[in-house]
Amino acid sequence: MNTPTTSIRRRASARLVCAGAFSLLAFCLSSGLTHAAGIQAVRVASGFTLPLYIGAAPGDNSRLFIAEQNGHVKIVNLPAGTVNPTPCLDISSEVAQNAGGGILGMTFDPNYATNGRFYISYTTAAGGVFGMGVSHIARFNVTADPAIADPASEVTVITADQPETEPNFDWIGFSPRRRDENNLYIA
Repeated sequence: MNTPTTSIRRRASARLVCAGAFSLLAFCLSSGLTHAAGIQAVRVASGFTLPLYIGAAPGDNSRLFIAEQNGHVKIVNLPAGTVNPTPCLDISSEVAQNAGGGILGMTFDPNYATNGRFYISYTTAAGGVFGMGVSHIARFNVTADPAIADPASEVTVITADQPETEPNFDWIGFSPRRRDENNLYIA
């Protein structure tokens, strides 16, 4: 039987397990076990403003795309170890510049290599029926230059008026599961 007391005990047990897991993680980090496990961090680029997404297009091992909350998507050229001077995409005039807004997610079409399409999750600062902004999922295309996207190619996939500045559309991605790979998931 599921009583309120049973439900409270389950939540308390779950919190205890989480607290134990965090304690173990803190111990491992403080004792240097991450080094023993061979984990290392290597800086490949710097100079970003609030980067919230990093990823590579399917099949492209020479570039990383960095989505910054302020509305820029930049490309890191891995062989050269440099950041392209011109952003791949600049939608800074559209996105919110507040703490919870801006570009919040990015993903590549599974057929990006042939169609040059990628998707951005972003919010505006104002608008919508509540006047608190609008969450957007939009599709963009690269131009003939694969390092530059066309802001005018924006196609709205879905929008939602925000009753408050948060929650927003956030993480987006295509399913890696067989026979589900063309479905876009939105958190």
